[in-house]
Amino acid sequence: MNFGNEINNLQKAAKLVYSKKKYYAITIAIAIGIIFSINLAINSSLIFSIISGNYLVIEKITILFSLLSGTFSNNTELTIITLTIVGILTGINASFIMYKFSIDRKLSKRNSIAGAVGTVIGLFAGGCASCAFTIAALFGVVGALSFLPFKGVELTIIGIGILIFALFNSAKSVLGVCELPKK
Repeated sequence: MNFGNEINNLQKAAKLVYSKKKYYAITIAIAIGIIFSINLAINSSLIFSIISGNYLVIEKITILFSLLSGTFSNNTELTIITLTIVGILTGINASFIMYKFSIDRKLSKRNSIAGAVGTVIGLFAGGCASCAFTIAALFGVVGALSFLPFKGVELTIIGIGILIFALFNSAKSVLGVCELPKK
């Protein structure tokens, strides 16, 4: 893998994909969704009780927006930075895949799976111990993260690495560089 060529392919693919403005919106929407997903997952039982509770609709909306605004005040800088990186990489990767799909009407399983795995691992580890434990608890593996030296930050870094790998492959796919000859 020649890193210079990978970056060059990534730049060319980004220029091609983002020549259509809708892919900016897709990337931003996915990035924001990823960033807020941690806060929503942590507060899922509260959110469920608010939605199903006997509150006025405006009160429900106000409380839910207050929870979302708390994302930045209730998390560490490391969590916000890693979630932002995971969100942006996931958004770019999704935009590349959607662009390729809009042209070919078929998806590469390899790129889709790598992007999904990187996103899940990046979200799963959160970036701080409390977030990582909360998300991991949803999957029932809190104990495993507590034995890691950095309490799950390692998994976030691995997830980001997988997302970068998936992004390089998606860029090649968008450019048609990696296509195998047809049989």
